[in-house]
Amino acid sequence: MHIAALNPMAINEKGIDKNFIEKERKIIIEQLKDDKKKPDILIRDKSPDLKKITENQLKILLSCSQKIKKDGYLVYTVCSMLQVEGIKLIKKFLKNNDNFDLVKIEDDFKNVAQIYKDVYVISIPANLKKFGGVDGFFTVCLKRIKK
Repeated sequence: MHIAALNPMAINEKGIDKNFIEKERKIIIEQLKDDKKKPDILIRDKSPDLKKITENQLKILLSCSQKIKKDGYLVYTVCSMLQVEGIKLIKKFLKNNDNFDLVKIEDDFKNVAQIYKDVYVISIPANLKKFGGVDGFFTVCLKRIKK
């Protein structure tokens, strides 16, 4: 089974019955075990390591951003749909780095992912189902506007 075979009801758990979520989570975990994949990916947002992971992601982003010249671009992509690794991390980066700005995503990407607020690319497994699916990911393009 590919996770892309699922038909997602929502991007996050808000407004969905907790019993339904737990039932679906158990089914997916068992399937992942059968496919010899790591089922802990589904509970990662409850892991005590998530803070450390996002701190490392921010450090990498900061390190890379220092190498970008004025009018240069930096593309941040993470294989996660968690806001703490995506939108929230980028907002935190931009709050402390006013020399970067978000780049508007062109309509061409709307065939392969969801565009949120014209600047965030969020792909869920069902987005490319006809091609066999993909894992969820988050992407944003930043432009250095000042030195």
